[in-house]
Amino acid sequence: PVAEEIGDIFSIVELFDNAKGSGIQFPKIRFGHEDHSIVLSLAGPNARLPGTINVVCDEVWLGRVTRDGFYSKSPRDEAPFDVKEVLTNLAKNPREEMELYGRRTGNCCLCGRTLTNEGSIEAGIGPICAEKWGI
Repeated sequence: PVAEEIGDIFSIVELFDNAKGSGIQFPKIRFGHEDHSIVLSLAGPNARLPGTINVVCDEVWLGRVTRDGFYSKSPRDEAPFDVKEVLTNLAKNPREEMELYGRRTGNCCLCGRTLTNEGSIEAGIGPICAEKWGI
């Protein structure tokens, strides 16, 4: 498939770099769009395109994003929304998306665990993940 440019996704790439640098083996970012659950994960060293960011919605692989901001759709192209727009919005303000996810689900947007502290729920991220991800 042809890759389409998203633009500046440095903030997302930086989050993944921070996570990998602190020893997180399989980093993921969870957030939502409308009624959909979206997970971004870093492709590992044995993947077809190591270091790219996989985009999954409701457990369906939608495609991948390169570190320089190009999105390649899945051949099935089953996205229920404009993936480029959602990723662009996330890159502009990842903290806002994290906060929304935490308030909506009560779970950490990074590790997925239940948040028990009110401040963590408001932030959408637990203190351990915040430290490891450099947030």
